[in-house]
Amino acid sequence: MIISVTYFYSPYLVFVKRNNNIALLKFVLKICTLCVVGHYIYSHNFLEFNRYMGTSSTPISYAYITGMIALVSFYILLEDLKKNTFDYFLAISTLILFYICFLLESKGIFLSVTACLLDNDFLE
Repeated sequence: MIISVTYFYSPYLVFVKRNNNIALLKFVLKICTLCVVGHYIYSHNFLEFNRYMGTSSTPISYAYITGMIALVSFYILLEDLKKNTFDYFLAISTLILFYICFLLESKGIFLSVTACLLDNDFLE
């Protein structure tokens, strides 16, 4: 298994497996998405940039943070689908996070997200 996959599981394990706080994790993910979108809109309208860098000094670290949040959101969506429930706002926020993650133009996040999505344990 790839090492980066372990890092994507840790927020899910801390919030859900140990404390059973899935509602709190969903709320935190939605707030994170609103902050990411707010920063992107502010940066796009008021700052001039050739490459969107996020809140970090390098776009690579911001891409990995955004990718981790998007993968955890996606995993929760899959868990909700198993329970026959669906959160539309979480689904839209997951798509937005993946879009902004790939908008950062970091090549390493493409490989990490692909590895996490293709991992058999992630989709089960």
